[in-house]
Amino acid sequence: MGCHAAKPSESGPWEGQKAGRKPLHKGDVKMKRAVMTALIVGMSAWVTQTAMASHPSTCTLCHTPHAAFEDTSVPLWQPAHSTTTLTGNYSSPTMDAVISESPDGASKLCLSCHDGTFGTMADHPEVVFGPAGDMGGMDRNHPVSFVYDAALVATDPELVDPSTLAKDILDRNEKMQCTSCHDIHNATASNDTANLRWPYSTEVRGTVSAFCRHCHAK
Repeated sequence: MGCHAAKPSESGPWEGQKAGRKPLHKGDVKMKRAVMTALIVGMSAWVTQTAMASHPSTCTLCHTPHAAFEDTSVPLWQPAHSTTTLTGNYSSPTMDAVISESPDGASKLCLSCHDGTFGTMADHPEVVFGPAGDMGGMDRNHPVSFVYDAALVATDPELVDPSTLAKDILDRNEKMQCTSCHDIHNATASNDTANLRWPYSTEVRGTVSAFCRHCHAK
């Protein structure tokens, strides 16, 4: 008579289990799978969060899905941003637009990082305005937060008719903002770190003038 291995009972170890190991029952296996799944999900979330935190143009640097800033006019704005306000704005005797004392709208949002008070911006003075950066005060840069409408063009005919501009160049209040030239949400913007809407390079002949002429009729 041949010798056969005994078949394990329903309450015993699984068939094929190696000798000398503690039996694994169905409940143990389910728990092990649950733990492994939790570890994988947790690790994936950590990797994603780490990658986003190190990337200069990711959602969470400006927005947060939970406990957002109380100002509901800004979509889920990151409350960790400084409330510091950069005062001053560009002025010129030849400028016909009325400039507000301090930036507002989208420009104020941009400056909540680019004033050097949030995140790693302090390590990049080349893109920081105000005392902490190399860009200088707002009075030394292109004006923002002013109304650009037909009345302004009637006063200054060297400006392009705003009705011919792309609809997102000006904000809902017909104001020119930082976002008029920079589009942080546009992945197809010219491939540089400034997220410019159009090509702009001092090394490529004609690109600077072409960029400016989207608004300046000169």
